[in-house]
Amino acid sequence: MLMEAPFRYESEMYPALGTALHDTVFPRGPKAKELIEPSICGVIPDVLYCRWRYSPGPKVKRPATIIDAHILSVLERTGGCTLSDLCERLFLLEPKASESVSRLLKQGMIVARRSGTYTLAKDASAKRVTLVAIEMKLFRWREALDQATSYLHFADQSFVVLDGNHVDASDKVESAFAAAGVGLLLQHGTALEMRVRAKSTPPEPTPERFIAMHKATLAVDYSPEYPRHFLNALNQTC
Repeated sequence: MLMEAPFRYESEMYPALGTALHDTVFPRGPKAKELIEPSICGVIPDVLYCRWRYSPGPKVKRPATIIDAHILSVLERTGGCTLSDLCERLFLLEPKASESVSRLLKQGMIVARRSGTYTLAKDASAKRVTLVAIEMKLFRWREALDQATSYLHFADQSFVVLDGNHVDASDKVESAFAAAGVGLLLQHGTALEMRVRAKSTPPEPTPERFIAMHKATLAVDYSPEYPRHFLNALNQTC
């Protein structure tokens, strides 16, 4: 039975979902991690769900810096680069690029070849993870759709959850979501109603995707749970 009382605040929506979000959108499993409000280079999805196709990649002790992420992105796109190539492509000074490359080598994210090129380690590929982003709003669907669309720059799928007791999605609303490739879920208390299914198109290996993947990997390595104080520290990094 659908609950009639609308939510008063967006913050009430997620706790009320219980297992509904997992049953509807997120497949459960040991190779998955859910991040609450992670900061991904200036955008903050309410929930980012990460699921590895095999297992999380090399262990990391700190989130990737924006330079690290750009280097990983270039190596994924090109298949391999020398240090001078990286400097030229990313407009980096050699000492800064060398510092980042050394850090990524130590973490096992990249591999040095005899030819002098660096390649992405197989386990560090952005293709190994599926990212699903969620944006929650009581009723401001246009704002939610804009935000959710921006998440497709790093996520495989993006959904908006609206309070179904505040919003009755019209054909116009559903058409807007379908055109953007963003899924639409209406929440009624602890129940979810799928109104528009999200398109699933693996995005390019952008720096933002590597930032998101590294934060999820770090969360897995750090603890089975995600301590709030540690989450806040991660949110302050790009």
